[in-house]
Amino acid sequence: MTVKEISSSVLSNGWFYDCPPEKQYENAQKQTRQQQEQQQEFFLHRPPGRTPDFQRRIDSAVSAETMAKAQRETTENRRLEVRNALEQISQSYHLYDLNSATPQKPEEVGRKLREQVKRVQQVAQQAKLPEKALKKIQRVLRLVDQMQATLVFVWFMIGEMFQEWGLSKLQEDEMRQFLIPAMYFQECARKCSKPEEKRRLREKTDQLLRTLIWRDAEWRALSPEQQEAFKLKALNCAQLFQRSSSAVEGRNGQQALRHHTLHQFSDRRLEVLTCLHNYFIKRPDGTTAAQRFFQQEPQDLFQWLLLRMPPLSRPAASRKKMQIVKDSNVA
Repeated sequence: MTVKEISSSVLSNGWFYDCPPEKQYENAQKQTRQQQEQQQEFFLHRPPGRTPDFQRRIDSAVSAETMAKAQRETTENRRLEVRNALEQISQSYHLYDLNSATPQKPEEVGRKLREQVKRVQQVAQQAKLPEKALKKIQRVLRLVDQMQATLVFVWFMIGEMFQEWGLSKLQEDEMRQFLIPAMYFQECARKCSKPEEKRRLREKTDQLLRTLIWRDAEWRALSPEQQEAFKLKALNCAQLFQRSSSAVEGRNGQQALRHHTLHQFSDRRLEVLTCLHNYFIKRPDGTTAAQRFFQQEPQDLFQWLLLRMPPLSRPAASRKKMQIVKDSNVA
């Protein structure tokens, strides 16, 4: 389960955003004003008969309003506590600490996530949510183990990639301490929607790269091409960890979105869409999926297709022309 799905599971019960005590407080305020207006109206146009006990009615309405206000404040505090817990979950579930830029141990991340989910669970129990809502939160708590296992897998794969590339101990330390976190923060900034946080992450990236240049003479001795090659390796490591995915992200999601009216693709149509996705569709930077994967520009798809297309057949003759030729042959 992703961080967004955790938020969805916790907040989908209605008590967080659409809070009944808020409506109750509005109704209590309306009832108090109504009793006061009835009192004023009565003494302004006093009808015959006994005077109603308006003061008792107003005191009762004010008491109900006070209770509703206290309940609303309690709910607001619970709302704030849950929001803070969800924010902590989002901040904790990262490959690197967003403040210190140090690698996060999976065990420590798992501990932080369990603390925050249990915090949400406690608030939900205080709010007396239905059993169905509590089961959803309990399900999230069980899935923390899978989130922790994801981090274990990512760090294992990074170690395997280091061995495959044949990096020295010094180069591995540089990758772990500077290059990978710099590329990771760069990716986080690209996905972040908050301008201030985006700016902070970009500054963190620049700071890590400047520190690497200042501390490591071996890095300064590398050519720009070699430095870019190491940055690309670090980016590949950083992209191993994906916190969440969208329902319309990637090729399969786009096919489901754009071609949802088709129940099934033919093999030929699917192969054509695959070819267009890999070699024709370009990002704003002008690169295709094949170019990003192979790190070199492939042959132009249109030119490749022209070289392999058979000669076009002659257009069919019109029926009128065919009839004239047939009549001339008969004559």
